Amino acid sequence: MKKVRKALNNKNGLSCVVYYKLASAETSTQAETLSVTSYNLSETDKVLTQTFDALASYDLKVRLSDYFYYVEQSVSVGTKQVLMDFYKDGTFAFATPSEAAAAHNPISSLEVAEPISWADEERDVTAWLGNELQQEAFNKLYGLYEKVALINDPALFNDFGHLQESDHFYYMCTKFFSDGEVHKYFNPYDTPYEAFINYMNVLSDFIIRVNEEYSTNLAKFAASNAEPAAEEVEAAPEKEIKTAAPARRKAAAKPVKKAVAKKEASAGKATPAKKAAAEKKEAPAVKRKK
Repeated sequence: MKKVRKALNNKNGLSCVVYYKLASAETSTQAETLSVTSYNLSETDKVLTQTFDALASYDLKVRLSDYFYYVEQSVSVGTKQVLMDFYKDGTFAFATPSEAAAAHNPISSLEVAEPISWADEERDVTAWLGNELQQEAFNKLYGLYEKVALINDPALFNDFGHLQESDHFYYMCTKFFSDGEVHKYFNPYDTPYEAFINYMNVLSDFIIRVNEEYSTNLAKFAASNAEPAAEEVEAAPEKEIKTAAPARRKAAAKPVKKAVAKKEASAGKATPAKKAAAEKKEAPAVKRKK
């Protein structure tokens, strides 16, 4: 019995091999060999050294074997391509919130009194607007909205959009305990106060740009409104002179016409004395007989 056991122990070596292949391929390729001790893997969270296409789907296979037998476990992995495969199959579909709302009938109303989010234990907006630092930065930024909208400059609009990114305010969070650990993990700054100071310095430079551009636009607007008014004032005397000259001509022409008309009327209408003199001249002379 001792000899049999010794022979079995020599041949009972354990091995674990990881294979991979494209979902459309037929054969697998060996990726890694993992060490095994007493049927327990000594390596976990192993990162494969191969480079995979993020848009493709793969089949991974893990084979655990000894001298007598082997066990395999397979799994399909992928990202976008896997989702597209589901989409083509008709099992799943993609839709925006408005499309989903239009496609389905509501069954009830849901009242949401306060804004909600995925962040922290409160699941509200305190991760971004929960302390005075965040609120001061937020209010100062949105106080510029009207000026930025009036200026309507694409470069300023672009920078204004970047300054609204939620991460800036997330880094200023001063929460403790488990939530504070999460914020600290994702925070590139050592403290929330450093994040606040850095953000306010950038915001101050942006405010200077906005005010300068706003003043320039106001000056241009005032100048453009002043030019037409000056042109109207200069053109007004000429207009008066032009309109006065025809009026004088009309005034001078009216008495002449009346005088001519009077002469013609007086010529047409003869007095009784003149009529008698005229008839006397026209009557033929009569000779008397002696």
